[in-house]
Amino acid sequence: MTPFRTLACIACALLASMLPFAAHAQGKLEKPKVSIAVGGKSGFYYLPLTIAERLNYFKEEGLDVEISDFDGGSKALQAVVGGSADVVSGAWENTIDQQPKGLNMQGFVLQGRYPAISVGIAKSKAASYKSPKDLKGMKIGVSAPGSSTNRMVLHLLAKDGLKGGFLSFPDQVLTVDPTASGFYDRTFAKWLPTSRSQVSPDGRRYAYAGEKPNSYAGGKLHVVDVATGVDTVVYSGGITYVVVDFADAGIYVTSYPAPFGATHGLWLQNPSGGEPKLISSEILDPAVGGGAAWGLHLNAADPSPGAGGVEGPANEVLRFDLRTGASTPWFYRPGARVWILGFDTAGHPFVRVYTEANVAEPVELWLVQSQSQAIRLCAGGGSTPAQLGAVDSHGVWFDSFRASPNTVWLYAGGSLQKVATIDVVGVIDVFIAGGCIP
Repeated sequence: MTPFRTLACIACALLASMLPFAAHAQGKLEKPKVSIAVGGKSGFYYLPLTIAERLNYFKEEGLDVEISDFDGGSKALQAVVGGSADVVSGAWENTIDQQPKGLNMQGFVLQGRYPAISVGIAKSKAASYKSPKDLKGMKIGVSAPGSSTNRMVLHLLAKDGLKGGFLSFPDQVLTVDPTASGFYDRTFAKWLPTSRSQVSPDGRRYAYAGEKPNSYAGGKLHVVDVATGVDTVVYSGGITYVVVDFADAGIYVTSYPAPFGATHGLWLQNPSGGEPKLISSEILDPAVGGGAAWGLHLNAADPSPGAGGVEGPANEVLRFDLRTGASTPWFYRPGARVWILGFDTAGHPFVRVYTEANVAEPVELWLVQSQSQAIRLCAGGGSTPAQLGAVDSHGVWFDSFRASPNTVWLYAGGSLQKVATIDVVGVIDVFIAGGCIP
């Protein structure tokens, strides 16, 4: 069985595009004609867009704007992804959810300071409503499947509903465990409030940064004994770190990134305490596996580099020597963006590639076995392997990471197979939280 956890999210409305919005250059607009997709333009949620249109704000800036109204936010988003619209007026979560798919959506106008979605209930049933559990059996209307209104309802249900559990194979039955949290430690048969990479190889300890286990980063580094629960601060200082990996050699950490930026540098922290030891300050978005460190890089020889967000495009994977910090080019894809998802049992990196110019199959997954040998495992769009969740005796497990439908893949015996699709009421997103239990 493979343990899972679910994650819910809601967000404010914003304008977002696949490329930077039209900008003035020597008095001329880069793109004077712009198409904006919106899911339900008459809704209060999108009132700022309507005001800008009615008061001719776009025309005053020299823009010829065409607004296309779709049935829901998810369809408006699809219009931008598919290329029929330049900008989507939708939920802020779009800028986050699309990144694992390789889509560089840039938010540039915040239309609402707070979430502008509410859930109402019929007057005839209001008296009997006490908590989200009372919604069981009711029909709930949303603007469209996968939209922000849909996510809002699922978030409400998940608060008092499904949190995580165990997925059995081959029948694909999900058994709920109310104690579920971030990662299932098979050594102690215990859920831990952290991610897989923060747990030691023997499952006896886990590390985290900040003030509490689910903190993303902080000026302190902690090591927790799983058996006893004893929490020890092993570093406290002025640098804010993020845990990259808890390995046999110690705890690898990187610097906390700027908003929407990448992490920089790699240090090794002794689990017993002391100052982190610098390995390299040059590594971008580091990962550790196969006896080496790995990072991203822009190969300037690329004639048409892809979009890259705040940090610029990264089209190459570099391998770093953990002793010297020296780097070696390992995998290069011109015109694309690359991400390191994790490693197979031999320490070879899995690399996710997004090529915007390839409309039919923009996303690829590669297994890089050496400087000169890499195997493409899959290519496509929509729900594709986006996150490496676990490595066990069966192989390497991947999930679709916030892409609908929630899907699970297994890499074993040299091939990648789709092994499950999770469709459970109240589940927003499914993440693999640990390998199979013997």
